[in-house]
Amino acid sequence: MSSFRQLIDESVKAYDEGGLPLFFGRGLKYTHNKINERLLLNPNFPPLSIEYGTNSYPFGHRDKYLYYEGGPKCVPSPSDTVVEAGVYRGYDTAMFAKLGDQVIAFEPSPRNYKFSKYNLRRFNNVKLFNKGLWNEQSELEILYGSSGGDDGFLSPDKGGQKTSKFVPVNTLEEYVNQLNVDEVNFLKIEAEGAEPEILEGMGELRPEKIVVNADEERNGDSPSKEIMDFLQSKGYNLVGMSLGCVLFFVLDTKYHYAFRPEYR
Repeated sequence: MSSFRQLIDESVKAYDEGGLPLFFGRGLKYTHNKINERLLLNPNFPPLSIEYGTNSYPFGHRDKYLYYEGGPKCVPSPSDTVVEAGVYRGYDTAMFAKLGDQVIAFEPSPRNYKFSKYNLRRFNNVKLFNKGLWNEQSELEILYGSSGGDDGFLSPDKGGQKTSKFVPVNTLEEYVNQLNVDEVNFLKIEAEGAEPEILEGMGELRPEKIVVNADEERNGDSPSKEIMDFLQSKGYNLVGMSLGCVLFFVLDTKYHYAFRPEYR
């Protein structure tokens, strides 16, 4: 279905449900999302936002994996190397490519990889791999969900678990060594419940900033406590949360009394 036809259908539905206020509200939201998607995937358009009343409208970026509050706290810097585990359609990858120096992105789902490769074709500072991050070297089977956003190595929370194919996986530490990357500065993980295994695969790597989606996708549960315990034991502080499940961590080299095992 074309974007214009979809806009018409959604507008008619909104009018039927709530009259003109809902009609204009959904129409503006849909239009903004479509414009932002085009600008986001344009490497020449810088990230910016427009304030209107109490609302902020991003253009050329997304806020989900960026934590600001009181100034940049968990945001890629211009000189940063970003690693992204879980690309989906490449929207966050594009944002990281604009904010950082280079992005090394891993998308194990073949169908998501196909879409993201097309969307990111104009970014020359993105290296995209149809591989997965894990806690050991192996091959794992991708299970398809009802949409690409549910594809993963664990049982999808939505969909019929249609089998795709086996894809290579390895640890983050080993991939970084293979690519001759000096260091990773910013790490983003959204892996449909497999976040703990990916973090375990960091080895001796210590990115300065880590953002993890800890939604309830690990067999219906959230791995948030497991993630927080693991990263705190490695010297990270939880500095923020977004949407109730996106956790933001920064590396703290100071020893904290609360990190002693008996207090975790």
